[in-house]
Amino acid sequence: MRTLIAFCLLYFLLLPMLGGALAFLGGTLRARFAEQRKAYAGYHPMNPFYRLSPYHFGKR
Repeated sequence: MRTLIAFCLLYFLLLPMLGGALAFLGGTLRARFAEQRKAYAGYHPMNPFYRLSPYHFGKR
C-alpha cells in the first residue's frame, strides 16, 4: 500500500512540478537567447510569447 501511495505522489505531484519547471526554464532561455529580430516587444518573464496572446492588450 505504501508503494502505491508513493507511486501516486510521485506521478501526480512531483513529475508535473518537474515538467513545469523545465518548461519555464526552456521558455525563458529560448526567449533570452533568441535572435534579435525574433525578440518580442511585450516580453513577459513568465511567458515569452505574451505579445502573441489574444489576452495581451498592449501595443501590437
